[in-house]
Formats: sequence, structure tokens, C-alpha cells
Amino acid sequence: MDSSFIDTFVLPFQEKLKPLAGNTDYLIERTKPIFDAINPEVIIPLLGSTNWRYKMVGTYFIALKKLEFFEDEIGELFLKSEAVYVGRTYCLALVEFNTEDSINFLHNYLDVFLNQKKMKYDQGFAMAALAYLDEENETKELERHLGQWKDYTSDKPTWNLDEYKERFAKDVEAFKAIKKAVTAS
Repeated sequence: MDSSFIDTFVLPFQEKLKPLAGNTDYLIERTKPIFDAINPEVIIPLLGSTNWRYKMVGTYFIALKKLEFFEDEIGELFLKSEAVYVGRTYCLALVEFNTEDSINFLHNYLDVFLNQKKMKYDQGFAMAALAYLDEENETKELERHLGQWKDYTSDKPTWNLDEYKERFAKDVEAFKAIKKAVTAS
């Protein structure tokens, strides 16, 4: 990735995606001029980077374009959890896909990481993503993990599921506004 690529596709976004809520206008303004240029040739090097910011930007682009052929890669990256701070954006992309596979990636992540009490990763956002999808799909997928969540958070008094759900819902709302604005003719 050369400096022109980074100036165009990374720097304008890397500090404004976490959280999306509150940065909607900025992200619309920066995304609109490059929206048509976002394609797999742009996304692949971002996802393949060791830099978490690049992965987050690539995942944001995937969600905007709803490029479901990246679903397995996003799910696998989420399950590996090798890059900090990106999980929230992985959850956003999985919610945007809203497929059986994306729901299974969220379940698999929670099955692993809710049993790792010392690992404070993106468990809250994964729970919030399932809660969001439950509302969208009129399902009860989240119920499967409520007992694990209670055990996992028993020594984490600041980990409040309702707060995670509210924060994530605001991100999804902001994302939908961005997507609507940048895809409008």
C-alpha cells in the first residue's frame, strides 16, 4: 500500500469508525467521493494488514458494499481476535450480512470468549449484535448465551449488557444513515 492509497482509503476513516455514532456526517463526507472505488482490490490489502486500523476500515467498506463473499473471512478474523479494537466493526458487518453463517460466527465467538474470563475482548458487542439481530429477525438467539454472560461478567461490574446493546444500536443506526447517504443517486 503506497502513501496515496493510505491517504485515500485509510487515514480519513481510521479514527472515526470507533464509534460510528457521532461521526456520521464526517463519514458520509469522506465516504461518498470514494464509494465507487471501493472494491476487493482495495479491501484485500486492508484485511490482510497486521494493522488493526486497516482491518477496521476494510471491514467498514465490506459492510457498506455488503460484500457477502467476505463473510467467512470476517467471521474467521473475528474468531481469531488477533487485532484489538476491530471486533465491534466485525460485529457490524455480520449484522449487515444477517445470514445464518453470520449468526453462527457470533455464536461461535461467544462460545469461546465468554468462557475466557480473563479476556476482555468484544464479548459485549457480540452479545449486542445478537440482540440486534433477534429484534430484526424476531428470534431469540441471544438467550443461548445469557447464562454464560452472567458468569463472564460476575467480576466485571462495568460490563452492562443494556449499555452494550444501546451503543451498538447507535452504531447500526449511524451505519444505516451513512450507507443510505453514500448509495443515494
